[in-house]
Amino acid sequence: MTRLENCRYNLSRVIENEIQNRELAGANIGLIKDEKVLYMENYGYANLESSIPVQNDTIFRLYSLSKPIAAIVSMMYWERGYFDIYEPVSRYLPEFRHIKVFQDHMLTDAKREILIRDLLNMTSGIVYPDTDDAGREAGKLFDEIQADIYRDRGVRTRELVRRMAGCPLAHQPGERWRYGFGCDVMGAILEVISGKKLSEIYQEELFVPLGMKDTGFYVPSEKIKRFSELYIYKQDETGHWLEPEMQRHLCLTKCLKEPAFESAGAGLVSTLDDFLKFASMIANKGVSHGKRYLSEKTIEYLQQNQLEGQQMADKECEHMHGYGYGNFMRVYMDHARSGSLGTIGEIGWDGWTGTYFMANPCENFAIVMMTQRCGYVNPGLMRKIRNIAYVMLEESGC
Repeated sequence: MTRLENCRYNLSRVIENEIQNRELAGANIGLIKDEKVLYMENYGYANLESSIPVQNDTIFRLYSLSKPIAAIVSMMYWERGYFDIYEPVSRYLPEFRHIKVFQDHMLTDAKREILIRDLLNMTSGIVYPDTDDAGREAGKLFDEIQADIYRDRGVRTRELVRRMAGCPLAHQPGERWRYGFGCDVMGAILEVISGKKLSEIYQEELFVPLGMKDTGFYVPSEKIKRFSELYIYKQDETGHWLEPEMQRHLCLTKCLKEPAFESAGAGLVSTLDDFLKFASMIANKGVSHGKRYLSEKTIEYLQQNQLEGQQMADKECEHMHGYGYGNFMRVYMDHARSGSLGTIGEIGWDGWTGTYFMANPCENFAIVMMTQRCGYVNPGLMRKIRNIAYVMLEESGC
């Protein structure tokens, strides 16, 4: 067996082990170099109960892997001069002009307004539901809206963001890093600037020109047979297993019809085929098959860490070791701390259901993995996959 064949074997082995150990129902992965597929494989089932295997065109919920799409479209608007990152959010969304902040369990006025830069870098203080004061307030709002969705009374993006502006921030704007709802606020800004729905913007700017025919905010009826089941991990004293998850969160739906709220931060569905086209464009410094989407300078900007000081300390968790952050994506900075092979300046992100992507513009190389298990952000597995993928890249001679 050659080293390249051994890499292919090892990549299959680590993913198949997850499936055999009942950690995952199924998955697929693709590596792309110089706009050509270096490796693509499917594993396990998109639906365990019906024994439907994962295919290249299986449709997956992206959850937070939606954020890189929002990042790229935001940068398209930015480089065209539609907004400046140091502008206050209130210029486009007036409800954010007067905001409150939780400080020592007390409400106080914000020292300054939230800037667009704060949204892009997750330093705004706008949070997802959590256990602290700000998180509980956000949770109440999300619960109300989710209940309306279950009653088929969905709230549109602009209204949801308006109501979110009434929730106090977790910290003063710009002072700390906190993962949260800022990407959805950015989505609302894009809608205000363009006068279009987010789905329309995405279709025009990326999905149609890149040929991402199965990417959007819901799955049309004719494609439902290709839609992966969403699984949740369960365990008790007898063992562990996967079962379908019926609940949704973050104001999302089951993605079976057009939603009122088009979530820039978590609402998209896509396929391995589609997302590889997107990842390849970034890895190719903004160009896909001869068409330029972003300038090379903008790609270089995306490769820069935007955090400093306390912000860097705040984002420390296992899947962020060795990385910085900026523009809704992590940025690879430190070989030793990351614990995996890579190139300084890689960018990427992952999703709550285990979806993952990395684009390396320095080597025109990208990795995309899709799977569907709630809460499955597995840093250890991704480090293994990255290591094997980089050795495969080297051995391929590309």
